[in-house]
Amino acid sequence: MPQYDRSISHHKFVIHDAKNANIYIHFEQVSKWIDSGLQQGSVLVHCGAGASRSATLVVAYLMRNKRLTFQ
Repeated sequence: MPQYDRSISHHKFVIHDAKNANIYIHFEQVSKWIDSGLQQGSVLVHCGAGASRSATLVVAYLMRNKRLTFQ
């Protein structure tokens, strides 16, 4: 049986891998989750299909919380 590090927390955000998926509705919750994770150490954001959803969420976080522009 594999051993799991109980100090690592994870959260699964269900976002469909489709061009018309409304990813915007997750920005606030994901932003809070990233902030919480960064206060404890570090954060890994990834998506199962390796599509752009995870990158979109990280860019949105940086734009909102670090006041960065898209450029």
